[in-house]
Amino acid sequence: LPIFGAMLRYMYEPASDATARQMLGMDEEGVAAPGFPWATMASIAGLTLFSSAIYYVFIVNGATVWTELGVSDPKSIGQITALPSLFILVGATLFWWVGKRGFGPHVQIAIFLGLLGAGLATMGLTSNWQGMIAGMALQQTGAGMAIPTLIAWAQSQLPYQHRGRGMGIWTATFFFGQFSSPLVVSALRGAMGTMQGAFLVAGIISVVGAGLLLVVLSRTTRKASLA
Repeated sequence: LPIFGAMLRYMYEPASDATARQMLGMDEEGVAAPGFPWATMASIAGLTLFSSAIYYVFIVNGATVWTELGVSDPKSIGQITALPSLFILVGATLFWWVGKRGFGPHVQIAIFLGLLGAGLATMGLTSNWQGMIAGMALQQTGAGMAIPTLIAWAQSQLPYQHRGRGMGIWTATFFFGQFSSPLVVSALRGAMGTMQGAFLVAGIISVVGAGLLLVVLSRTTRKASLA
């Protein structure tokens, strides 16, 4: 009901299709419609696929880690995980707060990849349920940032004329990450011997990815300032 009320209050239909197209800067005289930005879309799809694969590591395989820690009763797992699960709301708030401070989407992406990775690594290293809760809190905070950050970033990179196709590709890529994540984690588990070992490796990969993104961003910013 609150969401429905917010939709009634803040969402509206443009007066006409022509008005909407004018508001979006479409059909301007003398301006040719841009072609579909395949290179940009490829970078969006690649980073989305990577982020999605990391995002689903805990969602799909978390119960196995609990079993390795000696907690297999569903009721106990539900009671233990109730509080850290709420940290997904903290992540959504953090997405808003970081954006309001003027940081761009690449910084937001690096933050949520870092949080996801730190959470997974913590779960991979812990030997008790207390450490698992700490790891979940970090992971869920990153998860709360992930989807709104990726959607906002993808839309900001696509021209209005091509957002429909672009977000269709984005959606397909994100859910391909859901499909591929268990396959990757299964391979990591086979190599490491335990699911916790797989979580540790996935966490390290995510944190390294966040660091590389910040390095690339800093170099791009430096070049832009010198130009």
